[in-house]
Amino acid sequence: ETAFFGADLANDRRLSLDQYLAVFAGAGDAVRVGEVSTTYLASRTAASEIHELNPETRIIIPLRDPITVMHAIHNLMVWTGFEPIHDFTAALEAQERERTQQDTHARRGLLPPYREIVDYAEHVGRYFDTFGRDRVHVMLFDDWVADTPTEYRKTLEFLEVDPSFLPVPGVVNPNRQVRRPRLHDFLVGRATRAVPARARPRARNMLIKLTTQEARREPLDADLHESLRIELAPGIERLAKLIDRDLSAWTAEPQRVSS
Repeated sequence: ETAFFGADLANDRRLSLDQYLAVFAGAGDAVRVGEVSTTYLASRTAASEIHELNPETRIIIPLRDPITVMHAIHNLMVWTGFEPIHDFTAALEAQERERTQQDTHARRGLLPPYREIVDYAEHVGRYFDTFGRDRVHVMLFDDWVADTPTEYRKTLEFLEVDPSFLPVPGVVNPNRQVRRPRLHDFLVGRATRAVPARARPRARNMLIKLTTQEARREPLDADLHESLRIELAPGIERLAKLIDRDLSAWTAEPQRVSS
């Protein structure tokens, strides 16, 4: 996850072009060489930057229910120390106040606002326009969960590599929860600033492990979920038309909201 592309997003550890290319130095005669960086989807400039470096690039875009994604990213930003507001509802309200007070795009941070991250129709359309639909593979998380082998094979076929290869499955990046919020905010958000810049990432990771634990996310507030479901429905409908897929499961009223 190099986060090399996306000049519109803040990144004080961005690699130089030589450093980025060196990441792939050991690939040898591999048919396909690639990387994954979650920030590329919502970045306004990443698609054009990738195209400028290699217009033959093939793009894989996995998409998940946007409400779940917003909730998960907020949780991630909290325990990594980049989100000072631990309550999801309050964090959304704070971002909305900021948006109405100034152009947040003039001061984009590590990630865009939560609502902007899940503006999938805009983001997917940007990659379609830049690379052409035949070079962009959109994968739905729901399909991946329902039939992982089939979806994985489709991805390998898209990449034109051996479709019979099967990976060893496993959980990657399990959800974490902050154990002691005040101590966590002080150590991860403030104390690491006293550490030399070069050692800061390692120190931050160590402190995160000390102050967080693997745990399921707390269920999303039912009223907030309903409000977001109504708010995001038009964008989801635009995406459904764009990729020609039925996304009604993302807009249907749930009988029960789970984490």
